[in-house]
Amino acid sequence: MQIGGKGKLIALALLVVPVILLSGCLDDNGGGGNIICPEESGDILCGYCSEDAALSDNPHAGKCRYCPTGSSCSFSDICGELSCTTSGGGGGGGGGGGGGTTTYYASCSGCDGPYSTYSYRGPSYSVCNGYYQVCVAASCDKILDYCR
Repeated sequence: MQIGGKGKLIALALLVVPVILLSGCLDDNGGGGNIICPEESGDILCGYCSEDAALSDNPHAGKCRYCPTGSSCSFSDICGELSCTTSGGGGGGGGGGGGGTTTYYASCSGCDGPYSTYSYRGPSYSVCNGYYQVCVAASCDKILDYCR
């Protein structure tokens, strides 16, 4: 017995729809409004990319986006480039100059993994070096640093 064109299409739909629903590519209300992102230890929630994961080639589609705790999220579109920026800690007032404080920085973009951009600017060499090592480990396309 052979299945005709319409039968094949119906059979394919019966196989694909449950897979999409079970994979979590569709949310509970179909509109992306009631997504509850899980709390990630050591991370802050930046937002949820509501693009349909089944229909989009965007690697962030249908995913919650995070930055490390202590940093801030910066983006123009949560489904696009996400930048996690850490300032060098609190500032205090302006004092007299000439203290010789070194400001270290590490910044990278085009990274693999959960974040596409990492950035640090502050007084800590060890924190800066840690960010540099993360940039290297994440195979980032562009790395700028003054830590080594």
